[in-house]
Amino acid sequence: MDFLVDSASADNLATAHDLHLVTHNDLPAWLAAQDPATQAWLKTQAFKADRHQVALLPSVDGRALQAVVGLGALTAPDAIELWHAA
Repeated sequence: MDFLVDSASADNLATAHDLHLVTHNDLPAWLAAQDPATQAWLKTQAFKADRHQVALLPSVDGRALQAVVGLGALTAPDAIELWHAA
């Protein structure tokens, strides 16, 4: 799993957040594995896993808890290359 980290300092590892990389093909299965609140949140944001699409998933108190990044038609997250971030 990849993580978003507020700082590279080991003292701040408690602030790491999950980062989900999702392709168009993986989106239905990934969404099915999420809780109903996450599914509803992403539906409201019209998240389709399009390339460069980002959605923040909040905690119950409204803070950013996780992020989902769309990879579009990429065949698999492990096929990502630097160019995909351009």
